[in-house]
Amino acid sequence: MFAHRLATFCLLTSSMSIPMAAFPAGGRVAVSLRLRTGTVHAAAFEELQKELTSLMYNAGIAAQWDDPTDYRDLNGYIVVVDLEGDCSVPFHAETALVQDGTPIGSTATAENHILPFVSVNCSALDALLAPSLADQPPAVREFVFGRALGRVLAHELYHIVTQSGDHLDSGVARARFSAADLMKSQFEFGEIALDRIRASETAAAAFDFPSSDGFGDAADGK
Repeated sequence: MFAHRLATFCLLTSSMSIPMAAFPAGGRVAVSLRLRTGTVHAAAFEELQKELTSLMYNAGIAAQWDDPTDYRDLNGYIVVVDLEGDCSVPFHAETALVQDGTPIGSTATAENHILPFVSVNCSALDALLAPSLADQPPAVREFVFGRALGRVLAHELYHIVTQSGDHLDSGVARARFSAADLMKSQFEFGEIALDRIRASETAAAAFDFPSSDGFGDAADGK
């Protein structure tokens, strides 16, 4: 069965406090994203960047993509991103089989801590969007797919920044995204989510990374 119109995101339950770090210019917490594995078409990646930057900027966070081999010290978050599966833009209504309930996005955990390691299952995202994009021209498919990736990543950053597995009933912090959510012209964090992110920013901005031993995928099939 193809993935249906609902996509499941990770359900996290950990909570911890992390130390303060300096804010970047403009009073925003910096998030440096490092793509470790996977590739996506240039046009789609451009839309991913735009959407993620806009969503996080509204939450008081300056998100940018940096060279994954650059290990200089940074004030703020360093988030490692893995794009898994087929990250090409869907061209057909029927794509590779994906088990129903497969999470599109997940964040690693260790010892009940939410870690800055995000995985995105592009094949699951393909399966969700393909029926709606099959008849669209290539430029539209690239735009929508890239923007959807940005929304998935923003959801996972919400968990990382707030150090909470809680979900909300609407907006980018909701537990499940539909194809309509990922395709609508505007899909943003609600006020409650924004308040939680901003509250977290006053008390947290840098990670003390634990050992990589015990890293696990935090996806919950719910």
